[in-house]
Amino acid sequence: LKQVYGAQFFKAPGFLSTCWGVVRQEIAPRGVFLEDDAAAQFQRTAELAFKWHNKVPVLIIADDREMATRITAQLQTVASAKEFNAKDVVRSLSRDILEAVPEQYKDNLFK
Repeated sequence: LKQVYGAQFFKAPGFLSTCWGVVRQEIAPRGVFLEDDAAAQFQRTAELAFKWHNKVPVLIIADDREMATRITAQLQTVASAKEFNAKDVVRSLSRDILEAVPEQYKDNLFK
């Protein structure tokens, strides 16, 4: 990379190591889960997302914007059933929101 592109390399600090008052914890992989079909995969995804949402930010990456919008709606339904404020607990960062309501996207990103 250095020879071909003239890239320069530098040592960057680890994630959160530059934040005041934050004690860095070792990251523990939580595993990869593949289910037999889309419904079972969604169930597992929702289970893990709601298990961890109070401890860490949860980011779910979808195949495309339509799937992101569909998963957001499904997760908001599950959140409501669990008596959470669904729009507060599940926030979309899909391109659909970005293009349709940029301010909502920004609010969702920084809440």
